[in-house]
Amino acid sequence: MRFFQFRLFIVLLATGLFVSCASSPKRIKVATDAQVYADPEIVERVYFESDLAQVKISEQEKIQSSVNRLNLDTTKVAQLEGHADAEGLEDYNLKLGDSRARAVREVMVGLGIDPSRLIVLSFGEGQPLSANDTAAGRAQNRRVEIKLR
Repeated sequence: MRFFQFRLFIVLLATGLFVSCASSPKRIKVATDAQVYADPEIVERVYFESDLAQVKISEQEKIQSSVNRLNLDTTKVAQLEGHADAEGLEDYNLKLGDSRARAVREVMVGLGIDPSRLIVLSFGEGQPLSANDTAAGRAQNRRVEIKLR
């Protein structure tokens, strides 16, 4: 199953610790003072252009909406899950997903959200919404999902 084959980066910005899970052995630091939630609520999907991690102006309203929800409930944290289409190498797409999630994080911090309430993850090409064999499908896969818990 492809889901178990992809590499997963979890960058926990609240703690500055890095967790990496891969099929090959690597050095792993495990975060003990942060939580990654298994089933948070998807609030928004922010879409990106191919091979870019810059937040489009047209997508910033979605981020503002998520910021508004976080401001209404200060007990919630946001998981920012970066994704990529399957164009290019798997490792590159994992880094691209991370860059996209970090870009959304920077916008949210700029809008006043405390960085300790934001968790950045990257799934690269490992969790597509659509098939990568059409341009429309690839466009849906180039995203950051903002999830609240």
